[in-house]
Amino acid sequence: MEILNIIRAVIEIIMFAGICLASIYLIVYLKKFNSVIESINSKISGIESDVKPVLNDISILTGKINDISEKVQKIGNNAEIISGKVVKKTEEAEMYIDEFRDSIVSKLRSAANIIHALNSGFRTFYKKIN
Repeated sequence: MEILNIIRAVIEIIMFAGICLASIYLIVYLKKFNSVIESINSKISGIESDVKPVLNDISILTGKINDISEKVQKIGNNAEIISGKVVKKTEEAEMYIDEFRDSIVSKLRSAANIIHALNSGFRTFYKKIN
């Protein structure tokens, strides 16, 4: 029983670490992507003064890139919220597992105590009869 609890605890730790690492990787990746898009946006803004004939096309492109960067920021914020929810749900699951384990252990201890009491009673009864 103890080995199963250890295995369960190790699996929970591995799953929790995996979820945390995946969430952190996703957030870092989205922030890097956002900074790249923002650097591209700043470079395009510097080129606007040099290239007057293409200014209309670049302004349209800049607007789209700004929309994309806003969407990426929203995705990054959503990823942070989701990772927080995943951590919360994982902690809740651990609490439920711990409560379940504690209730089972207490019931097993009670059953062992009853068996021990019955065994002791029968031995005492048998010794008194003989």
